[in-house]
Amino acid sequence: MKSLQGVSCGLNRIEGGAMDLTRRDFIKAGVVLGGAASLPLRIAQSQRLETFSDWIQADRDARKRGVELCLERIRQLDASIHAWVQVQPEQPTRDGPLFGIPYGVKDIVETKGMATEYGSPVYKGRVGTMDAAIIRDMRSRGAP
Repeated sequence: MKSLQGVSCGLNRIEGGAMDLTRRDFIKAGVVLGGAASLPLRIAQSQRLETFSDWIQADRDARKRGVELCLERIRQLDASIHAWVQVQPEQPTRDGPLFGIPYGVKDIVETKGMATEYGSPVYKGRVGTMDAAIIRDMRSRGAP
């Protein structure tokens, strides 16, 4: 049960040896688990969480496994593409339909205690002091 806060790095294509991905492919493969088959931790084809509907219908254990796969994929690839400003696993604060579903928030959205740099070097190191309305709403529905 984790939340992820990220920022776009303006990267359109990742190239290198065996890896030749567009940014969209990376997001689809890494964050939504489309590329889970390449990870050491594998989930059976029928248990892959590829769409939001899959995540909503999954039980808590499947969501937890899905989050771990997401985090593993980020660990594998982010050092070379720098897609995330901050990855901060958090425990959900309440039960609800979004319980245990990871999400990414651009650093232009005020999020208490997390990097909120507005995509600008001027604000590098700035940490949010409160949650924006969308973050409060997601957390009220069980998001971490």
